[in-house]
Amino acid sequence: VPLRRGFTGELYAITGALVPSLAVGERGNLLTCWETIPHEILRYRGERLVQYEVSGHEDGRTVVQFGNPHWRVNKPIANRTLHGLAEDGSCIVAVGQSGRIHRSQVAGDWIRCSSPTLNNLRAVHFSAPQGLWVCVGREVICTSTNSKDWKLAVIPRPVNLNAVAFGRGCWVAMGERGCLLRSVD
Repeated sequence: VPLRRGFTGELYAITGALVPSLAVGERGNLLTCWETIPHEILRYRGERLVQYEVSGHEDGRTVVQFGNPHWRVNKPIANRTLHGLAEDGSCIVAVGQSGRIHRSQVAGDWIRCSSPTLNNLRAVHFSAPQGLWVCVGREVICTSTNSKDWKLAVIPRPVNLNAVAFGRGCWVAMGERGCLLRSVD
C-alpha cells in the first residue's frame, strides 16, 4: 500500500557513509536519499531520529521530506520497526523488533537473517579492525563475522542495551540506568 500525502512516520537510524544514504524506522520502512545529508541529521542519535511527512509522489515513488534532502520510500524490508542500521562499505545490516536482522549488499535486495533471539534489537555496529558485527537490545548481545550468521554473546547481567560502538581496542555497549558494558573481544 503506497503511503499517502500527509502520512507521518518515525525514523530511528540513518547511515550517510554510503550513496545512497539510508534510513530505517517504524513498520520496517526503508528510505533512500541520493542527495548530500546535512551533518545535523547525521549526528543525531536519539530515541527517535526524526518525524517525516509524505510530501507527494514522483516517478511512481513516494517522496518524503525531512531536513533539506528529499527521501524516497522503498518497499519496507520488515513488518516490524527497525531501530539500528550499520554498514561496512559493501554490506548493510538493519536490526529491530522481535530480533529481526536484515542484510543487503549495497543497492541489493534485503534478506532476513536467522536471528538467535526474539528480543528487540536496538543498535548494530561493525568494527573493521576486528571484522565483527555486534548488535544489542533487550537483555541481549549478538555477534557475527559475516553479517549472515549470528550467535548470542555472553551478557554479564540482564540489562536493556540501546547503543554499541567499537573504539580504542574495545567494544562498549550502553544501556538503561547508565549501564555501561566494556569488552575487548
